[in-house]
Amino acid sequence: MKTATLTSAARKFSSNGDPARADLRLTPTRPARRPVMAAGALLLVVVSMAAFAALYTRAGAKESVIMVTSEVASGQAIAASSLKSVEVSAPGVTSVVPSASAGSVVGRTAAVTLLAGTLLTESDVTRGWQPPPGESLVGVGVDPSQLPAAGVTSGEHVDAILVSPPGSPLQGDGGSNAAPGAASATGSAGGAGAGAMATVPLVGTGNALQVGSVLAPDSKVVSAAVPDQSSQTTKTVVSLLVASSLAPELAAASAAGQVALVVVSSAG
Repeated sequence: MKTATLTSAARKFSSNGDPARADLRLTPTRPARRPVMAAGALLLVVVSMAAFAALYTRAGAKESVIMVTSEVASGQAIAASSLKSVEVSAPGVTSVVPSASAGSVVGRTAAVTLLAGTLLTESDVTRGWQPPPGESLVGVGVDPSQLPAAGVTSGEHVDAILVSPPGSPLQGDGGSNAAPGAASATGSAGGAGAGAMATVPLVGTGNALQVGSVLAPDSKVVSAAVPDQSSQTTKTVVSLLVASSLAPELAAASAAGQVALVVVSSAG
């Protein structure tokens, strides 16, 4: 802002006390320039505008990611039908699986239970699933007649029941074919009696158990692989999560074809 000062002539007065009228004029003065401050102010304006533009752009940005549409139990294979692509605004979670990676997720195992409506993250899936401590994952091969007509699906609970080996006659307590030391529900080993339950040898273990014994109660079905028409086997392979103490007998019975699966209500 310009200011003005009076010249020396303007400050002079005549002998009669009147101000001198001659040489009256205003002399403008110029303020000192500060280029550094001006440059700093300009830089601040530019930076502020750039920051605002970045925030505005980010607020409107959309990212295509994967959302879970139906619950997937821990240990279960992830199906394409359980996922969908959604657009979200800057989710802020770097581990969210982008839609472009959907093909690499389908078929992998859920590391935790995936809830419907949640975004899928890398830590939610795994290629190799580990059972919880104290439990084991046992593969059980069963013929169609040893399953319900509708089969079994992941998440269901079943009882694994001991049946006689294919082609083997049932052995009754006290019969000539009874396994040494085998005991029935109605009598002691070697005792014949009406209504005595049949026993069968559990192949590969040396033990004899009653037909209908529950080898693994309330076992969770993790997955079930049904043979296709080109397969040379008719067996459905079911992965069961069972107590580790029950795993050896269940595996031996499965290898001998001595397991049938019965769907039950979950105890949990």
